[in-house]
Amino acid sequence: MRFSTCNDYLDELLFSKPKKIIIYGEAATGKTNILLNTIKCSYKSLAQHEALFFISTEGSSFATRMHLLDIDSRNIFFSIAIDQQHILSNVLEILKNLVSLRPVCIIIDSINYHYRIESLTPIGIKFFAELLSLLDILNENGVFIISSAQVRASEDDTFPGYVYLHYWADIIIELERISKSRRVLRILKPKIDRIFQFNVLVDGIIWLK
Repeated sequence: MRFSTCNDYLDELLFSKPKKIIIYGEAATGKTNILLNTIKCSYKSLAQHEALFFISTEGSSFATRMHLLDIDSRNIFFSIAIDQQHILSNVLEILKNLVSLRPVCIIIDSINYHYRIESLTPIGIKFFAELLSLLDILNENGVFIISSAQVRASEDDTFPGYVYLHYWADIIIELERISKSRRVLRILKPKIDRIFQFNVLVDGIIWLK
């Protein structure tokens, strides 16, 4: 499978080899749009025996967007995780069936949604650490890991789980909303000076030159 954001320069930076990618930003900055756009720009290159997994922690609203994007969902498996243990269970099931499922990418939207609350307990931190460890194993077996992460303006531009995710991720991307439809994408790890701009549309996104 060839992964793409429909932006050739960005693709070279992100998809030269299987990596762990975090995309973060405040609400309505386009995180889910970027994730679904990546599916839209990539799914046609999925081989018959390959599978892509999309795990949502934020309900089923993504389904409407998928319909608007006109994405053929064959070989794309969707699940809704109600807590961290549920995410962990889904990922563990993929890992147990690595040979038969042939996953090429796991997308999680968003990886720290439940962690924000569950991190107040030791078991919540344990689940999060175990999740990252399982995703590490999958990545080492050639699986791309792409996740969004939530951040609130009151959190000084850091996101819940930052202390773990900053070191875990190969690439960290920040999204910023600069108008009703326009967004800015910056790659913070590794630091890339170039910025990317895109408009959010009903049926996806369009990159701006």
